[in-house]
Amino acid sequence: MRRATPLVLAGLFTLAGAAPALAAHRPAAEADVTVTVPITAEAWWTSSPVCAGGVPCGTLGATPVNPFGAGTLHVAVTAGTETARSYLTLGTAAPPGAELTDATLTVALDTTTPGDGNEAPDTSHVWVCVTTQPVTPGEGQIGTPPAADCSTHVELNYQPGAIPSLTGDLTPMLAVLSKPKITLALIASQRSATTDAWHVVFSSHTRAAAPTPPASLVETFGPTGSTVAPSPPAPPAPSTRTPALPATSPAPPSVAPPAYVPPAVPLPGDVTATDAPAPAPQVAGSTAAASAAPSAPLADSASTTVGFAYPVVLLLPLVIGTTLYALGRQLVGPMRRRPER
Repeated sequence: MRRATPLVLAGLFTLAGAAPALAAHRPAAEADVTVTVPITAEAWWTSSPVCAGGVPCGTLGATPVNPFGAGTLHVAVTAGTETARSYLTLGTAAPPGAELTDATLTVALDTTTPGDGNEAPDTSHVWVCVTTQPVTPGEGQIGTPPAADCSTHVELNYQPGAIPSLTGDLTPMLAVLSKPKITLALIASQRSATTDAWHVVFSSHTRAAAPTPPASLVETFGPTGSTVAPSPPAPPAPSTRTPALPATSPAPPSVAPPAYVPPAVPLPGDVTATDAPAPAPQVAGSTAAASAAPSAPLADSASTTVGFAYPVVLLLPLVIGTTLYALGRQLVGPMRRRPER
């Protein structure tokens, strides 16, 4: 047993040193994945069509034409009334077993190409809504555009720069964006004022020699369950405790008067030489009787002792030191060979 003692101690010290590292070890969390969502179809509608040859569009046989450059998309307001809106149909980008945690839309604006309709883009108020209706690709289409559901929407913010843009954090729309076959509708704010007049232009993915990049939706996916909504708090359980009475000032303790003990009246022939006379009755409040009566003995001090017996405590370090010294000698003392038989 003495020969194995150093090995046992070495093993214990090794485990003690490795314990913090083992406790801190955790499996590496799966990294988030960021992807650019493909846009599979684009279209824009207008409520102010222009027809070929200058013929009024209400004329029989009039053919609507795109008054702007090919491959451009438009959102516009004139005198507070929407005159153009655009649609972006999204492809599938979700990795298997991942959950959508973030989405950002960036729309680079074309403000330099003449004749494309650009007007006061810094005053624009463009909403991003969603529609599940099919969208036919086209430019400058007329008629009733696909309906947009704006119960949950995000307003894009204008960002100035060499290539100005409209950007928006689509996190409020994650539940909708997680569904397949979604089309985003870029429309004018439904709270436009009658004095609003602006027109934003951006490139489609099919625009040839585009001066600006097309709209881009970047989504971030994390491990499944990373965006689980917190469950509502459970209603509090009914209390079974009796409500406490309101605090009041404590009443003075009641002191019962001492019981009156009538003096013993000896019967004739009962009095002996050893009989002591009966004590006189004590009356509460009598200082003379209190001073004359002997003090009652205090309770035994051994039953009310609180704390340590200090002479014994002073010996405790000596006992601990002696014990540790003997234990150390036993564990790390020199090993002796057993005599050979």
